Amino acid sequence: MKDLIIKFINDERGLLGSMMILIMIPILVFLLMSTPSLVRYQRATNTVLQNAIDYAVKDAALMIDEESQAFGEPRIDYKKAKESFLETLTYNLNAYSEEGSSFEDIEYSLLIYNGDDKYKGYGDGKVASYAFFTNNDSHITNSIKGFPIELGIIEDGITDNLYETDIRVEIDNPSVLAVVKGRIVKMIENNNEDEVERTKEIYVTRWSLGEIRVNEGK
Repeated sequence: MKDLIIKFINDERGLLGSMMILIMIPILVFLLMSTPSLVRYQRATNTVLQNAIDYAVKDAALMIDEESQAFGEPRIDYKKAKESFLETLTYNLNAYSEEGSSFEDIEYSLLIYNGDDKYKGYGDGKVASYAFFTNNDSHITNSIKGFPIELGIIEDGITDNLYETDIRVEIDNPSVLAVVKGRIVKMIENNNEDEVERTKEIYVTRWSLGEIRVNEGK
């Protein structure tokens, strides 16, 4: 009799566990399916923007001045780098959708940092120690030099005030650093007026660093 009671209890627990699993499955499915489409879309656009800026800074960092390359001391041509960055960024933001980019009001901060003024640019090239660009401004100088240099990333761009942010980037080689901010403009699914209205207030900011290795292996 004791064995039967134990077996009954075990069977009852097993049945209860099975019933709980069966009950939880539809609940979990419901919670997954009920995740707001706006949240899912924001995650997707975060990835799109990050990928776009990653490709853009890498392409920009490849815009090497020919003279510096010939001497084995590659420096980045800031004019070509800026053009390459904007072209690659725009292309990749539009490449993921037949309807065009999911962003509007794109704002960027772009730094091309070589760390010295040894080269001026071969031919029509433009090389400087420090070249900084935004949508509406530019600052090119040879007075800011040296490695390493540490900068901070904030929502609105790049700062040398490290007290403003916990996101800090150390640059040890000629590099391209960019911060891009954009407003989400449309939804992938459930494109109703309420959700479209809510996207008007959602901005996504991402940053990336592309660098070239100088004298690597020495």
